Amino acid sequence: MKFGIFLSIILSLLFGMHFAFFKSIIAFFNISNPNFRIFINTLMVLLTFSFIFAFFWLHLHGNEWSVWFYRFSGVWMGFLIHFLTAVTLIWGIIGIAKLTGFPIHRQFFAAVILFAAAGYSVFGVWSSFHPIVRQISIPIKHLPENWEGRTIIQLSDVHLGSGKK
Repeated sequence: MKFGIFLSIILSLLFGMHFAFFKSIIAFFNISNPNFRIFINTLMVLLTFSFIFAFFWLHLHGNEWSVWFYRFSGVWMGFLIHFLTAVTLIWGIIGIAKLTGFPIHRQFFAAVILFAAAGYSVFGVWSSFHPIVRQISIPIKHLPENWEGRTIIQLSDVHLGSGKK
């Protein structure tokens, strides 16, 4: 019961994120073709469920296909977060432009900001496969003798979990 409620909340949040992004894309670029809108809405629904489905599929059937699908859905979630940040920025600037009477070319502006968000996402994916290793020596006063000469490792930002080898 609790798991069902948890899953419903997560899926509702994921759907809300996808809905905000895809409906903003339709608004920014004045997409009116009914077939393309159906395609976008179908894609929105499929991508909403992709991460949860990929997570369960990977843990149940850890085969090569499930690993690749998990990676794809994880990368998509990273892109989506950057796209949502970009969409929020775009709507904010469009709102300010309307209030101040400043003319703005909505499609061009949205395309530039979304392209920048996509570029930042690509950089994030590249960075995840090219980790930075730093060795830092930190002097600590009054360190107990049994800790002298020891090495501490801090590992952070491991997001792809069992999908990354």
